[in-house]
Amino acid sequence: WSCARMQLQESLMLKALVNRAIEDINRFCPLDVSIVTWALATMKLREVEWLRAVVRSRLDFADFSPQNMSNFVWGLATLGFRNDNMVLAVGREASLKIQDFIPQELSNFTWALATLDLCDNLMLRAVAEEVDRRAEEVLTWDPQSLSNMMWAYATLAVKDDPLFRRLLDASVARIADHDTQNLANSSWAAAMVSFRCSRYLEAVAEATVAKMTDCQTLHLAQLAFAFARFSFRGEKFGLMP
Repeated sequence: WSCARMQLQESLMLKALVNRAIEDINRFCPLDVSIVTWALATMKLREVEWLRAVVRSRLDFADFSPQNMSNFVWGLATLGFRNDNMVLAVGREASLKIQDFIPQELSNFTWALATLDLCDNLMLRAVAEEVDRRAEEVLTWDPQSLSNMMWAYATLAVKDDPLFRRLLDASVARIADHDTQNLANSSWAAAMVSFRCSRYLEAVAEATVAKMTDCQTLHLAQLAFAFARFSFRGEKFGLMP
């Protein structure tokens, strides 16, 4: 964890630490497993032997906290390590503890599922129901959590209109805090699942014009795709000539 935080890339030392972790994995608590996986992912070190050791250890994910679960699957996804049975097992336990997840943990978990191209319907349904249960609180969620969650559902081709309504309403409420990547990802996601929200499109158009100099080419392409998909020109905001 310390090496990841400091971005310390001493290969011999890290290899020795990973080998020791593999030897001791049966004595690791859930936090230990989560931290090692998260740290390796943060440093972009795909230590396959560690990942195989995790699979062989047959972890009991019922003992994992929401943060442990979220960091663990985020690490697996970031490292491009797909083991459907293991991730689905995490999802089953996560769905039982869904009310204890904070927004970033919900977002990271759904992002991981989408990155792994794994449509865990049980977990995705639990997340959608939890967003609905926290309707008022969702309005205060950070833009990245909102946009990542929408991106995940759209990437997995899961159309959930009530979920997108809640998330887009929250995005409008926090539109000034969105950076161009958040705007682009959310707009692309809404377009991909064909969920049109005129109030959101107008807010995005106005925000995009204000942040135009910060837009990367990819973000502009995503926004243009979304506006075209919804036949939205946004002339009154100066978006289109």
